[in-house]
Amino acid sequence: TVSESRGFRMHRRHMVGFLLSSLLAARGFRKRSLTLAGSGAAFVVGLVSFGASVRLGLTLITFYLTSTRLTRVGATRKRKLDATTGEHDSGHRSAVQVLANGGLGTFLAACFAWHTRSVISVELPLDQGHDPLGTMLQVGYLCHYACVNADTWASELGVLSPSAPRLITTLQQVPPGTNGGVSVLGTIASALGGGLMGLTFWVLGVILHEAGTTAPPQWPLVPLGIVAGLGGSLIDSFLGATLQFSGFDEERKLAVSRPGGAAVHHTSGLNLLSNDLVNFCSSALTVVAGMVLCKELQLFA
Repeated sequence: TVSESRGFRMHRRHMVGFLLSSLLAARGFRKRSLTLAGSGAAFVVGLVSFGASVRLGLTLITFYLTSTRLTRVGATRKRKLDATTGEHDSGHRSAVQVLANGGLGTFLAACFAWHTRSVISVELPLDQGHDPLGTMLQVGYLCHYACVNADTWASELGVLSPSAPRLITTLQQVPPGTNGGVSVLGTIASALGGGLMGLTFWVLGVILHEAGTTAPPQWPLVPLGIVAGLGGSLIDSFLGATLQFSGFDEERKLAVSRPGGAAVHHTSGLNLLSNDLVNFCSSALTVVAGMVLCKELQLFA
């Protein structure tokens, strides 16, 4: 029956999600990229995403694997340039950091799961005419992970740029690792990181959609990912430059994200938001902007 078919597919997704989420959470803890609490949070994020849709779950895994690998690129040099490498990106990601980067996406995945609870196949193409809410939830999910992936790529590669970054608000040169500092390398990396999410979401849709499914062209997912990644990264930089403290420790000769000590000189930003809050706010603004853009341009109509 229809209900039995729907139930079988749902249980299969949950089983796959449970296994993959368990493996990745355990792998992250074993490789010290996640704390114990962080691995637990990552398991929940993965389970909810896979429970909603295989497409959403695999998009999440793409973000996790690429961002984790980039965190380790040039790690020794990063630690010499930026004290926040030790605080945020050395690998030991806490539950708070996991949820700052994945909490909103998990909420959107849960909403999508509730929206499609009576549908046999949840691997739905984006179609504003046929399913406007489901389309917007998927757009929001993509824009969320395009933003956080782009920001991770920009942060991890931008700090290695041979040229000094410039503060996004004043364009003055600042030390590498300064919150709100942008570089050509970091900007390109953010566009590529967002584009990868868009490409992944598009390709997974082609593979997973039911045969004979008719829908508007889905290729706009790729430029949408690029725009969300680049725009989200710039929003993150602006928030970091204005609402997050950045300083330079003259004794250690590196950037710091917390005031303290006579050796730390203020570079930019008010001491109002933590790095995790900046990440959450920038992804939330990117999700809203992406949904509005999709609606106004009728990208999938």
